[in-house]
Amino acid sequence: MKTRHQAAAAELRPQPAQPAWALTADELDERIKAAVVMALESHTAGRAPAPEYVSGAQMGHLLGISRSMMHKLRLEGCPAVKIGDGFRFSPVRVTAWLESRGAK
Repeated sequence: MKTRHQAAAAELRPQPAQPAWALTADELDERIKAAVVMALESHTAGRAPAPEYVSGAQMGHLLGISRSMMHKLRLEGCPAVKIGDGFRFSPVRVTAWLESRGAK
């Protein structure tokens, strides 16, 4: 049997809130997608866009290979643009070129 104090304390405990509305699975999915897009946009706001061309050392770093390996790939036909004294690589084009070659 509960004491008078326990009964009063039980009445004062917050009750679980009832939802103001119910969402279907599709509605919830859309709201989550919208929240993710908003979060990503706010996270990347004010940042400079990724460079279109990078050096051989930077491209090697992106791929996890050495600069000398990038040089060998360029000699094998990896797309590159000569700018000044060096070559620059487009990460998008290099990735497409590597994927077109398949596993070697």
